[in-house]
Amino acid sequence: MMPIRCSQLPILAHCQGMLHGNYIAVNPQNEAANEGTIIHAEIAAALTEGRWTSDNKVASRILHALQQDIIGTPELLIERKMKTKIGDIELIGHPDLFYLTPTSFHLIDYKTGWKADDSDDDGISIKHSPQLMGYAAILMNEYLYHRANVFDITVFTRKSIYRETWTREIVQDWQNRFLDSIIYWDGIFRPGEHCTYCPRRFDCPALLQVQKSAIQAIADTDILANIMTAQPQQVIILKERATIVRKCADAVDDAIRKRLENEPDGLTDGEKRIYLAPVSRTTIDPQNGWWVLADELTPAELAGVVNIVKSKLENAIKDKSPRGNKAEEVNRVMRRLNDADAIRIEASTPRITIKKESSE
Repeated sequence: MMPIRCSQLPILAHCQGMLHGNYIAVNPQNEAANEGTIIHAEIAAALTEGRWTSDNKVASRILHALQQDIIGTPELLIERKMKTKIGDIELIGHPDLFYLTPTSFHLIDYKTGWKADDSDDDGISIKHSPQLMGYAAILMNEYLYHRANVFDITVFTRKSIYRETWTREIVQDWQNRFLDSIIYWDGIFRPGEHCTYCPRRFDCPALLQVQKSAIQAIADTDILANIMTAQPQQVIILKERATIVRKCADAVDDAIRKRLENEPDGLTDGEKRIYLAPVSRTTIDPQNGWWVLADELTPAELAGVVNIVKSKLENAIKDKSPRGNKAEEVNRVMRRLNDADAIRIEASTPRITIKKESSE
């Protein structure tokens, strides 16, 4: 019996090679994932305690939306471990939230690290729909004789709510195709952006070959010397390979950090020592320090040390605005700021971007 976690399904949708071979699992570290774990924990704790608020603003916003969404008082299954057998595969998942009504399976997922361009035209992210399909397949098999015939999928991001409805036929079709892709794997590894999250990225033969090729290209001094006159295709390829090398270096840093977390004194070869050095910075609490600063500095001087983040300002306005008027209140305040000549559009360093040309 081969165990597969639903969280692995977005990678398996691209490359089934993840399931083959021995490897050292190292989870990539990133701020969004760590913050997402905190938000998940806040929501789970609130629902367990029967409250719809949280000190975390993102969690509180999702809880408020959930309170409007959930009709009646169904039994809420919070991060409940579920599993089912599909052929020789044991599919395992922990849906963020699930509840059952007489006519529908309700699956709710939180993706607080989602970027705006992660969504397809229908709303649900292409990257994460395999994971949600996995959850739905588990429920379909475990509640085989329940009369509910549809899966109502809701995904909460930081600012948006995405919804889809799947029938049993849709989920069954996905399950059949998924099983075939595992059983009849063609033996081809398919490296790509998904490799960043694959646990066997340090020993995948295809990825290693791509990385070696990319490193050689970056190290080729002739290419770098002639980049100003290189053909567009060469420039694009060079940038793509530079991205691969950067991700490779980040993966090495993640692995080293993981090792050093278990080595309090660090590691030494007798001449050099590598260790995790504590980093701290001094901050000033704006709420407690505002009256002091207002007393010590003129408005012009204060403006030189205060930076207002537009997205945080918009969230603060939304938090204090009544439901249904949030966007209107944000626009009203922004109009007032614009009339006061307080809005500035500053050009930052242009970001190198590669995008497919339109076929039109």
